[in-house]
Amino acid sequence: MTITLYDCATAPSPRRARILLAEKGVAHDTLHVDLANGEQLLPAYRAIDPMCTVPALRVETGEVLTDNTAIAAYVEARFPEPHLLGTAPLDKADIARVVRVRPDERHANLRRRREAMALRPAMRL
Repeated sequence: MTITLYDCATAPSPRRARILLAEKGVAHDTLHVDLANGEQLLPAYRAIDPMCTVPALRVETGEVLTDNTAIAAYVEARFPEPHLLGTAPLDKADIARVVRVRPDERHANLRRRREAMALRPAMRL
C-alpha cells in the first residue's frame, strides 16, 4: 500500500503536511477533498477521518493520521533523511514547540464548531 495524503489546496492546515512530504522527497498519492462542496462530511470521507478534517495521511500499513503533529512525527521517524525536525535534543525541543501551535488551537470556537459538524449526520449534497 502506498502513502496517501488527503488534501485541499485551498485550506491552510494541509500545507504543513504537503511541505513536509515534499522536503523529505516522500513518494505519495494525493487525493483532493472538496471542502467547498462539503465532501469531508460525506460517509466516504467520514470513514477516513470521523472528525471530517484535512490533512489526513494514510500510511503504508493502512492506518490514518489526522493531525499535523502526528503526521510530522511519523514522517520524520519513517523517513529520517534529511532531518527536518532536528537531531540534537534542544533542536528537537525547539522545533516541537513551534510545530505544536496549530491554527485551531488559537481559534477554539472554530474547533468546537468543526467537532459539532462532525458529529451531526452527513449532509446530502
